[in-house]
Amino acid sequence: MPETSKADPRETSLLQRALEDAEQYRALAEGILALTLCRTEQEIFDALMSRAEKIFPKDHWAIGKLSDVKDGRQEFELEAWTSTMQERFGDTLKGLRLPIMATDFSRKIYFEHQIVLVEDCPNHPDQFDPLAAQRFGLRSILGVPLAQSGHLVGVLYCVAFLEEPSLMANDFQARGLQNLCRVAALALDRQRAHSELERQLDSAFRLNGRLKLLQSSLSQVTAQTDLELALRSLLEVLVESTGYPKWAIHKTAEGGDHLRTLVQVGAPGFAFTEANPLLIASGSAPGSRAAATGGVVVVEDLASDAASGDLPAPIRALQARAAVSVPLKGRQGSLLGVMSGFRAKPGQPSEEALSEIRFFADLATLALERYRLLERLQSELAQRKESEDLYRTLVEEGLTGVYLIQDGVFQYVNPAFCRVFGYSESEMKGMPVGNLVAPSDRETVLNNVRKRVAGQLQSIRYTFLALGKGAREILVEVHGSSVQHNGRPAVLGVLLDISERQRAARALEVSEARFRQLFDDSPDAIFLIDPDKGYLLANHAATVLLGRPADQIIGTMPGSMSPELQSDGEPSSERARRVLAAAAKGEAQRFDWVNLRPDGSSVQTRAHLALLQGEGRPVFQLILRDVTAERRATAEREAMERQLFQVQKLESLGVMAGGVAHDFNNLLTGILGHADLALAAPDAPAGLVRHLEALRAGALRASDLTRQLLAYSGKGAFAMRRVELSNLVAETVGLLEVSIPKAVSVRLDLGNALPPIQGDRAQLSQVLMNLVINAAEAMDGSEGTVRVTTALGAAPIPDAGLQGNPGDGPHVILRVADTGAGMDEATLARIFEPFFTTKFTGRGLGLPAVLGIVRGHGGALRVKSEPGEGTVFTAYFPAVTGEADPETPTAPPQESGTGSGLVLVVDDDPGVRAVARQTLEMRGYRVIEAEDGAVALDHVRIQGGRISLVVLDATMPNMSGESTLRELQDLCPDLPVLLSSGYDEQATLKRFPSLGSESFLPKPYGPRDLLAKVQRLTERK
Repeated sequence: MPETSKADPRETSLLQRALEDAEQYRALAEGILALTLCRTEQEIFDALMSRAEKIFPKDHWAIGKLSDVKDGRQEFELEAWTSTMQERFGDTLKGLRLPIMATDFSRKIYFEHQIVLVEDCPNHPDQFDPLAAQRFGLRSILGVPLAQSGHLVGVLYCVAFLEEPSLMANDFQARGLQNLCRVAALALDRQRAHSELERQLDSAFRLNGRLKLLQSSLSQVTAQTDLELALRSLLEVLVESTGYPKWAIHKTAEGGDHLRTLVQVGAPGFAFTEANPLLIASGSAPGSRAAATGGVVVVEDLASDAASGDLPAPIRALQARAAVSVPLKGRQGSLLGVMSGFRAKPGQPSEEALSEIRFFADLATLALERYRLLERLQSELAQRKESEDLYRTLVEEGLTGVYLIQDGVFQYVNPAFCRVFGYSESEMKGMPVGNLVAPSDRETVLNNVRKRVAGQLQSIRYTFLALGKGAREILVEVHGSSVQHNGRPAVLGVLLDISERQRAARALEVSEARFRQLFDDSPDAIFLIDPDKGYLLANHAATVLLGRPADQIIGTMPGSMSPELQSDGEPSSERARRVLAAAAKGEAQRFDWVNLRPDGSSVQTRAHLALLQGEGRPVFQLILRDVTAERRATAEREAMERQLFQVQKLESLGVMAGGVAHDFNNLLTGILGHADLALAAPDAPAGLVRHLEALRAGALRASDLTRQLLAYSGKGAFAMRRVELSNLVAETVGLLEVSIPKAVSVRLDLGNALPPIQGDRAQLSQVLMNLVINAAEAMDGSEGTVRVTTALGAAPIPDAGLQGNPGDGPHVILRVADTGAGMDEATLARIFEPFFTTKFTGRGLGLPAVLGIVRGHGGALRVKSEPGEGTVFTAYFPAVTGEADPETPTAPPQESGTGSGLVLVVDDDPGVRAVARQTLEMRGYRVIEAEDGAVALDHVRIQGGRISLVVLDATMPNMSGESTLRELQDLCPDLPVLLSSGYDEQATLKRFPSLGSESFLPKPYGPRDLLAKVQRLTERK
């Protein structure tokens, strides 16, 4: 074998170097070719990193793109990186911005466009930012600028991390990377220019499409007859071209203070209506602000815009964030409406979109103005057509004949003209004028026609005798005027058949004669009145009513024959003016009116006033009906009804007062009884005795109140005796002098030898005291006089002011009159009601008690009073005739020490029963109780003759006292009964005729009263 020679190491190294350079040249060439074929930015970035890795075989590559200038600064934003970088850093590289720092690395790349290699970043802070090196764990970094012709677009990065060896690059690699990056920069510029060209071409295409849309929209505005359809087509274009998907046009409403939605696109249900309008002045919506300011309103974010405030509900429902509103102004600057757009994403429209919005707003304004003009023209045409139709209808359908004469013949006649003469229109057309005129008037008519045609007479109105078909004579009235017809003179006129009018005039004369007869024969007074001239006409009944002849009535003014004031206080002149003014408006007037006769007597009438039209001025017809007798009867009936109502009311109040007093007496019986029993106890403490005495005194005062209530009800306890009223008055007034103010004087005018009355002296004294004290207090501290009078008179005549039901025969009269303040009608109507008072400290029981006492004595009471005129009370008491019955003296009750026997106490009040039981048992009686009559009868049936006495309440529920007494007497005829009641003894015993006064115990009673009555009756048995 031949011997192989060894290779020279230098040659081998050179060969290896040559192979590497060749490989790098090939990689550079392929890279340049690949970059020139790339079409997108991302393809350029991927090709650059893959070819750079072949030139400089390292793993970690990234590309940073130079950003736009912002706030005077630029940064490199990472746009692409190798998979090794993605594995190491993940998504943190997306959008990563690398600032241009004051280091050699940044300066050389950014300012000098040189390739830079920093082999040891941590130890060379002047060359590379140490914080960035620490953040990314860099050992080395290589930066190659992407620059071409001095224009930097980015940088190509290659890095080595701390765990890797430092980067080392030779000159060939550096030049190759620089050349590759220059080609990449050139490719990026080319791609950028190509993208810009495509954008411009796309913009041109879009502009061309938009121009076509604008042309189509303009055609819609100018050719479309439906306003809403035209506006909707405009809004649909805006939806496609502006980025605002919701649009609406709001039209200015009448008055100009609010908007209502005319049309919307993309916003179903979005509407401002007349009921819920979009206000202009106070609105915060973008449309309101655009309308108010007259300028475009752009809102970037409705949620944060302070000016938007509280948006209306329809806008809130859109859930929009951005809005734009443009006012639609007419040629004269008037606000026609507002166009508004909305979208969900915040932001502002581009200048191009805003310009397009303004253009479409102009188109919408043009559409609104065009349609407003079109509506005005259509309205004018409709009005003109309506006017023409109206005049044609008036002529063709009218009742007045219309004619046109030219060349001496009729050129036109309407149907009414034909009906007057009995010819058809075809027969009338072309007929000579003289054919329709009677021979007696023919020359006059033809002469008038000639003069009007010649212009000598412009207009004339006259009457003549015409001839209808069949030579029928017709009286007509014509009014003709000179006109031009087809450029030549003619006569246009109207004709009216007045034959019927003449006949009607004659009939009217007959009718007026008949009316005049009816007018004069009417039982009601009838007048015709002219507001300025007074009475024009008056019939016979009017002269009788007023007691004056017609010539004294005609020419006088309404109200001159009446009192100064009408019955309701209104001045007669004022009422006349008021009713005439109301009747002049067509409103018939019905009212009351008082007239005065010459003798001074008054006549009450019911009036009816109505408007008549006479000779172009208002004339009124007045009808008066005498209601004097009717009103007098009505007043008397109403007075009796008021009296009856007052009597019934007072009687009802009396029943109520009596019931209340009865129940109070039951309560007071228990209170007084227990108080007396407690006071009678021998071991009662002194301190308790004072309280018991105060309690007993209070109960006695309450008993006085119940007596007054019973007096008002007429059921008080009266001790009836013959009483000399004058003597009683003298005695009582003497006692009252200390109670009457010194400024008030009391004068007595007492009748002598008056017959006595049957009465209770104490109760009658109470009447006099109440009346005199009330009269004195009516002076209210001023000087005055109270006059007390007694006299004999007849029974009073019942009227509205009389209280009570007096009988026949003579009556003794008690009258108390004062000169005090008096009372008005409202106060008079209530003075006898219990508890009604005009005094601050009054109880309102004085006058009710007076009325009850008077009625209880069979009398009556009358009161008369007027404000400022004082008050007069007059009481009537039946006079007593004949001899007086001898009075039997009654011995005072005697109490024995003890009692015996069984007593049945019957009362519905448990308190009364308890007092009676305790009182009787303390004296040795045995007691059984019954709460009503039925229980009492059961006890009597069981006990039989063992019961010594029954104490019976006169008024009980379930079973009345009368029924209980009858059955008791049927069971035990000899059984004594003690009747107990809070009512008057005489009135009560009338209900129980089998019992005498010794068997009556008035309530409230104390233990002594009860024991005395029980002892007397049981001893008698």
